[in-house]
Amino acid sequence: MSAERALASPPGISPSDYRAVLSRFASGVTIVISNEGAIPSGIVATSFAAVSLEPPLVLVCVGRSSSSHDAIAKARTLGVSILSDQQELLARRFAGPDRFAGMPLRHAVQTGALVVDGAAATLVLTRRTTFVAGDHTVLVGEVVDAEVSDRAPLVHWARAYRTLSETTR
Repeated sequence: MSAERALASPPGISPSDYRAVLSRFASGVTIVISNEGAIPSGIVATSFAAVSLEPPLVLVCVGRSSSSHDAIAKARTLGVSILSDQQELLARRFAGPDRFAGMPLRHAVQTGALVVDGAAATLVLTRRTTFVAGDHTVLVGEVVDAEVSDRAPLVHWARAYRTLSETTR
């Protein structure tokens, strides 16, 4: 988007320009799973963030057009897996129609929530609140269980999966 175009544009931003801007925000890649129904439901989500330390709250945004939206938005408990840099193929597979086929899942010890084995970290959430925001539902959950590994995270930036190349301190 050129400076001239930005100055000449009416207020607001086009969906394509908005997507281009947001693609420059690097985010981790998560898989969010509800296993409360007869069959599990889940999504790949990059719209995930910490909200509060006390109590430990996070949020995840779920597209309202997603086939898993209702199951995720209504779930009392969710498993969230922050994927490792070795799990790009799992992220791609989970975004498809046969998302659970061959997925290395396990049950979290304390809660039984489904999480991805080998993830960089996992969290188990209990739903605190949900609200509609545009074409998404924002789910705020309290972290009731968590595990962390030494694995590096998978990152999504500029519409592609990436790995971290260096760490600065």
